Amino acid sequence: MNPLLLMLAVVLALTPAAVAQTPGVRTIAVADFVDESTDGAFIGAGRLNAVLQRILSDRAGGRLRVLATEDVRAAMRAQGVTARDLVSPTKAIAVAQAVGAEWIVTGRWTHLDVDVLTRPDPSDPAREIVVRVSGHSLLELRVLEAATRRIVLQDSVGGDSFGFTRLHALIQAAQAALLRAADRLLSL
Repeated sequence: MNPLLLMLAVVLALTPAAVAQTPGVRTIAVADFVDESTDGAFIGAGRLNAVLQRILSDRAGGRLRVLATEDVRAAMRAQGVTARDLVSPTKAIAVAQAVGAEWIVTGRWTHLDVDVLTRPDPSDPAREIVVRVSGHSLLELRVLEAATRRIVLQDSVGGDSFGFTRLHALIQAAQAALLRAADRLLSL
């Protein structure tokens, strides 16, 4: 066999666009999220797309092929784009095409914050006792179809929680939103 043809075959086989698509199985990429929340930095909210990717992979039941988060991040780095840049459909679709995804999921945390309810300590009025810690989250999602630029989904999902600490409440609220996001995506 001609070495040039052999090399071309290997390159094509390793190209994301040449990845064999199983009929009826949609390939999706979940990009890093933008974090515009108050407290999201405490739990790395911008990278919680990896949690959504795992939830989708676990629950898809063969209906979805969810691409690895690191592959999506590598494509973003190669194109010099950040999560904030993916508000542009052109840039989001370029990332989707680079990894061979039919759909790309982008997101933005608009709320990920904690409320702490305290009361004075009866034994020492100068101190306060934490009575309750509650977490709140709101994640805006958008799904674009790479082939047509069509918006498949544009929605917001949220979650509320009560925790033992600020960190616990934040994690629980984010997880509640991510579970709702997965349910919404799996219903498409």
